[in-house]
Amino acid sequence: MVSPKFSESISTIAVLLGLFFVGFEIRQNTNAVKGATIQALAEMSQENSFLGIENPDLRTAYRIVREFGPDSLTIDQLDLLGWFTTSSLRVMENRWRQSQLGTLDDFNTAAAGDPFWRSIWFRGWWARNGVQVYGGTRFFDFVESELLTRPDLELSPFGQETDLPIPGKR
Repeated sequence: MVSPKFSESISTIAVLLGLFFVGFEIRQNTNAVKGATIQALAEMSQENSFLGIENPDLRTAYRIVREFGPDSLTIDQLDLLGWFTTSSLRVMENRWRQSQLGTLDDFNTAAAGDPFWRSIWFRGWWARNGVQVYGGTRFFDFVESELLTRPDLELSPFGQETDLPIPGKR
């Protein structure tokens, strides 16, 4: 017959091994979720970039706002660039939220450092829409403190002359 102490020892070892296995599986699952999140964010960013590549109207609006400023855009161009800005901001919001949840260990400050966020266009869009869409949220505070006012980066050159050809403009 097996002694009770021996049975307890075997049971304790089995429980500890089970807990170790569960911990290992949780870690593997966490790594898989992080990897999937990073991949999804990369795909969202890529899709947003492809909008500008594949949509000549968006490229034209972007060039016009850079060359002549937002006042030179038509209503349709304002709408198009506004939707693109909203889409870009949603990607940034998703990155920020994932970092707040701990899914991403280190928030990608390079993305937050994109000059687009300090451009004349975005500042104007944010002034018109930011409070209405995000007012009172922590993401609103992040945009105000990081995207708009990072002291290590200069204001984007939107509004300065460029050598880019503007279709329909001479």
